[in-house]
Amino acid sequence: MTTVSEQTTHCPICARELTVRHIMSTNNFGGQDSDFRSRPIGYDPLHLAVSRCPDCGYADYSPYFSEPRPLSDALKARIRAELKPAGEHADHKISHIYAAIAQIGKIREASDEELANLYLSAAWCCADEDDVFGEIAYRKQAIRHFESALANGTIRTGNLAVIHYLIGELYRRIGDVENAHTWFNRALAMQPETGATPQFIEMTKRQRDNPSDSF
Repeated sequence: MTTVSEQTTHCPICARELTVRHIMSTNNFGGQDSDFRSRPIGYDPLHLAVSRCPDCGYADYSPYFSEPRPLSDALKARIRAELKPAGEHADHKISHIYAAIAQIGKIREASDEELANLYLSAAWCCADEDDVFGEIAYRKQAIRHFESALANGTIRTGNLAVIHYLIGELYRRIGDVENAHTWFNRALAMQPETGATPQFIEMTKRQRDNPSDSF
């Protein structure tokens, strides 16, 4: 099962006292989706891994509230100035927290790969929240940042084939079959040193020709 502990700490931006949850253990006994979302038995750590300050709206993975990122005073001021007022976050949707982390990530110049994964997490949360339009919008954002990371050469070499596959899978899930096939075929053309193992090739062909939402 997923277990958590709670810790009282302070917001790195406005110093408000708040309680955050830290994941102590989890599992993947529920399998994995074809866009690499792991499915646990019990509470989903995706919903527990992030926190947001109820006053200023600062959001991040919970460990960064306990041990804050190294942010300069200038960056802190810019983050606080550009965040939406906390009252606009009253719905407490986890998808919005991941989107806020991505917004802050852009301010601190996070990598495109990091931003893509944050938007992908937001899309997964939208699916849990039955927000179809939000899910599609965040998947498109993830695609854009993954493509940008590839164009800029900032993807780790061992992940190249996997990222090509994932972009294809994200296009498939938003209904863009033509682009999905383009990226699946690019993944299939990758060399073994980029992660294109025989198992990976079999998986990619299946998602191109006879797709499923889970492995």
